[in-house]
Amino acid sequence: MAKCSDEFRLAVVQYYLAGNGSTRTANHFSISNSLVRKWVTRYRLHGESGIKRRKHTTKYSVEYKLEAIRLVTEQEMSQKAAADQLNLPDCSILLQWLRLYRLNGINGLKPKPKGRKPVKKQHPPQTKKADYLKTKEELLTELACLKAEMAALKKLDALIHGKEVRQKERNSSQG
Repeated sequence: MAKCSDEFRLAVVQYYLAGNGSTRTANHFSISNSLVRKWVTRYRLHGESGIKRRKHTTKYSVEYKLEAIRLVTEQEMSQKAAADQLNLPDCSILLQWLRLYRLNGINGLKPKPKGRKPVKKQHPPQTKKADYLKTKEELLTELACLKAEMAALKKLDALIHGKEVRQKERNSSQG
């Protein structure tokens, strides 16, 4: 289902509070019965702010997450009821916090660093030797590399030149 506007949500809640049941309200607005109950519960607990759509992602502190977990574990509140009381957008967030807490303890609730890990330098950059300090073998190796590079560049130049010649021939034969 598409996202519902704040005005639509408020209209649904007001229709329900006017004496219509959740099933009748759901049928009238063509939405699910559970959604009506969820919005009404949130409205009763938090007023209009409980049913408003959130414009951005909320960052929750570790203490807030621990409080939510305590509601479920120590006070034996259902996950849905705890999510409603804390005005969480969905009880799946609380379920995820519980899973992380059970796996990793309080460290599982701490925010993880975002982005890529920095790349470690493998080797410090080698400084170039002056030509007069190089051995005969180093100079011969460098000369071979330069010859190979020069041959590759000549071949590339010949390919580009040949392509240009063929293009000119096509254009002159068409025109």
